Amino acid sequence: MTQKLSKMLLRCLVWLRRLPYRRGYGIHSPFAFRLVTQVFYNKEKYYAYERLAQEQRHTPPCDITLRDCRLCFRLANDFQPQLIVVPAGSNYDLLAKYFEAGCRRAILRRSNAEMPSANALYYIGRQNAIAFLSNELPTTTSPYVIIVEGIYDSPLHRQAWQRCLTRLTPAHHAVTFNLYRYGLIYITSKLNTQHYTINFW
Repeated sequence: MTQKLSKMLLRCLVWLRRLPYRRGYGIHSPFAFRLVTQVFYNKEKYYAYERLAQEQRHTPPCDITLRDCRLCFRLANDFQPQLIVVPAGSNYDLLAKYFEAGCRRAILRRSNAEMPSANALYYIGRQNAIAFLSNELPTTTSPYVIIVEGIYDSPLHRQAWQRCLTRLTPAHHAVTFNLYRYGLIYITSKLNTQHYTINFW
């Protein structure tokens, strides 16, 4: 069985297992429902998509798909952070451009390991995901967002993600989204701690 066929079969299996969690079904939180329907599944053509697609032709190939880059663009555009932290390395150059275009007022920093601070968006690469998820996340009255790549890459990644969720107390005011390829953690004092599985893949 070829690798391409194996990935296709895995994608179908994951999609079928997550079918009950598609497009916000069963979500009662207005905040979470809005994110799922208007950000995760948004199919509008944003102002920067065409320009970024042209720039992609001159960017070295990377492991991150166009669909994921556009998701990150929409997340940055929706949250409007003051700071965006993206891993160093050429594999994340294209992703950094999408983040910058999504929130042009934000300062972009390239760093592989950095603890969260207020009004910031963090993208954690799969190579640093386990170590990052093993840390205690700070509580704060100002919001921040964490995007963790590859939470289902291996049993160790899955265990690290689950342990992180168990350490999120009501004091964190965290809302998390399991998108299979990504784990999203929203920390904001306006919300109650809740965990969602989304059929995004």
